[in-house]
Amino acid sequence: MKSKFKSYDLDRLLTSAAKRFGQEVQQDCQKRWINLHSEPAFGTLCTYNFEDGVEMLLLNGTAPEDWEITTQSKVDSPFLLYFCVRGDVEFSFTGLAEPIVMQPMKTIMVAHPAQQSQLVHIKGGINTTFVWLKLERQLYINHIGCLPDAVRAEVVNIFNGETVVKSFLNSEFGLKSAALVQQIMDDKKDGLIHATFAESKAIELFSLQLRRWETEIMPAPGKSGMLRPEDLEKIIMARNLLVADLKNAPTIEVLSRKSGVNRQKLKQGFKKMFGTTINEYVRNERMRMARQLMAAGNPVIKEVAASVGYENSSYFARRYKEKYGLYPNEYLRTMSAIGEEE
Repeated sequence: MKSKFKSYDLDRLLTSAAKRFGQEVQQDCQKRWINLHSEPAFGTLCTYNFEDGVEMLLLNGTAPEDWEITTQSKVDSPFLLYFCVRGDVEFSFTGLAEPIVMQPMKTIMVAHPAQQSQLVHIKGGINTTFVWLKLERQLYINHIGCLPDAVRAEVVNIFNGETVVKSFLNSEFGLKSAALVQQIMDDKKDGLIHATFAESKAIELFSLQLRRWETEIMPAPGKSGMLRPEDLEKIIMARNLLVADLKNAPTIEVLSRKSGVNRQKLKQGFKKMFGTTINEYVRNERMRMARQLMAAGNPVIKEVAASVGYENSSYFARRYKEKYGLYPNEYLRTMSAIGEEE
């Protein structure tokens, strides 16, 4: 499959893919998406059209066939960020001696004048998670209300129309970027709530790459502990094992064995990727689930505690207050009072 465009219109790209794959475009608020196959389980391709010149395309799943996307515009390009979490993706640009292979955890940042072309090649039949983030440079600068002079000279060219093609290899920034993408995919809300959440994560992803670039220009002392790209899938697998059964969450030793990554690397990589320890992550997810159960109308605290893995309801109540500032029974009373007022 080959797609050629004269503008960086991600919605148009989605529409083109929908016709090729024989799928219907669905829409909810700022999000449009298609299933990659007849069953959603094979994955989705979606676009987000936010305000102030920010758009995002997110591929999560297996494309039915190889897909080449060529773009050559008569106007200066927007700022473009490509990030590959997993899959087989290549990027090529006018003047490059050979394509850049986007192995897992690799980021490419691109901006250039008119008439130069670029090609993104996505391999079909391979489970892929790939983000294409677009920012209209002048619109975005006007939105944030500050000049690009605030950014280091080496980075400022992405805003002023000069040619920039910058790639980053795996690092802790890659892990954090992957975590942001995973959070967007995990969010089960819809409409305005999901759109607002996704936009915040897209901007955070952009900010993270600028920080990554500045770190490369002026690295922090004592930088160490980088993870190999192949460890990412294993850490995501460990996280999924936790979420799948919070009531009987596996120990770190079991997670290490089932995910195939050694205990120390799992602990370090998990914290870099999700910003918290494994035990803290489980505790936070249990509290979040408990809150959802109570909000959905389950008033029996002992049952709620047991369903999220706490046999001792008093211990559960203390943990809940640490997280939310109220004991579970206080939260239920508050919810009841709100219901009566309505």
